[in-house]
Amino acid sequence: MGSRGPGTDALAELRARLVDALARSRLSKTQLAARAGLGRTTVWAAFRDGAPPPTPHTVAALAGALRLPPEELHALRRRALDEHDPGEAGAATAPSSGDTGVGPRPTARADGVEVLVEQADPVGRFLVLPSPVPMSDPPVRPPGGAIGSEDVLGWARARGAVDFSSTLLFVTMTNRSDAHLTLRSVRALVLERGEPVRGALVSIQPAGSQAVPELVFDLDEVEPELWEVDEYTRRTVGRRPYLDRTHVRLAPDESMKLIITAQVHRSCCTWRLRLAFRPDGGQEFVVRPPGRYRTSGLPVEGLAPVLAWQWHAKPPAFAPTTRDLGWCRVGEGAPQPPGPLPEGGTLPDWAAHPDVVRFLPESLDFLTTGTAGPERLRRCTAARSAAAAVETASRAVAQALRDGAADEARRVQDDLKAAFAPPLLVQAEVAMLLGHGLARGHLPAPTHDVLRSYIERTPAAAVLRPALAAVEREGGTP
Repeated sequence: MGSRGPGTDALAELRARLVDALARSRLSKTQLAARAGLGRTTVWAAFRDGAPPPTPHTVAALAGALRLPPEELHALRRRALDEHDPGEAGAATAPSSGDTGVGPRPTARADGVEVLVEQADPVGRFLVLPSPVPMSDPPVRPPGGAIGSEDVLGWARARGAVDFSSTLLFVTMTNRSDAHLTLRSVRALVLERGEPVRGALVSIQPAGSQAVPELVFDLDEVEPELWEVDEYTRRTVGRRPYLDRTHVRLAPDESMKLIITAQVHRSCCTWRLRLAFRPDGGQEFVVRPPGRYRTSGLPVEGLAPVLAWQWHAKPPAFAPTTRDLGWCRVGEGAPQPPGPLPEGGTLPDWAAHPDVVRFLPESLDFLTTGTAGPERLRRCTAARSAAAAVETASRAVAQALRDGAADEARRVQDDLKAAFAPPLLVQAEVAMLLGHGLARGHLPAPTHDVLRSYIERTPAAAVLRPALAAVEREGGTP
């Protein structure tokens, strides 16, 4: 019998914890799938010996449904992923690295193929700084440096900045073997998924040209696939992923470069690349370049301040700005007129009140965090589901407390927290409370104070200030 490595032990422990928790819950796997919001096949695979490690989304959903600590399960999954290749057994794998920096990467080698991954710094890069920008300590030009030579990117990275919305990689593959190699797959392995990073958004716009990426990963997907996109419309090309319909083959000593953008809108992902090759007449093998990347989407609360580096100013400095990125708007200024309310679903009775309808555009802009297009529809659907759940849970908790059933009230609250991310629940509760205030013409003083504090400190909620002021005028709230 073969020995068990660290990754195998971590995966076995992860599955053992899931099995124990399932037994304690007295649920069937079908019932667990329904509670976790997962497919039955996905749940069965998470418990099956020999299957790859479950995805971060699956781990988080199972942890919530089985009331397990998600941090411990994610740590076990990461340990298993570092030692267990989620592809084929016996695959040759490039050395792994815990390095989370950026810039050029060492070349990964396996079975005669070299893979070099370089993280590009295109024009118009956006970075999220997780803490307020220290305006008293801006980037400085090196002695004797030309105008615009400030290392703004290095300055931001040193302060914990992460890519906003997308990360651009140049991937160069070189066949150093004597056989022809066929590229079988390129995958983004999401090692960890969490809420988007909150903080300031910084735009860096040096002089120069930008290469147009042609291949895209959507990191918001549970299992990101590589798609080709049109360089002008930025829409996906074809109905199948790129390598499902394109034959990529390398002759001996032949090189090929892929330009890959990994994009994300609704989460923050730590991820890495995985490439699979198969030589003619040989066994498929895997190369995992050592670089790890972190890319963040737009948090429910929004981002502020939004600053652009003015390299041409005297002296160079950050300045407030507004940016329309197509799928979202960021920065100061009144919201653009939103489109019609997405169809489907029902609104609560208080939402039909004239004073609520009057501020519906602002409420919709808040619930969708100023996004547009398909992303706006997705966020609106999620926000309405959360708002309906908050409304139902509030009634159930009130009834349970009236009946003296404190345990039942806690269970309802725990189920609500397990079903939705905390920022989404807070957003839904703010919209519900403000809607009740508009419909009734007043707010209790404690509720008013909580709402005003949230609106003042939350960038995305700034659009709600006129609605809160209307309640204050109507009800005489100070």
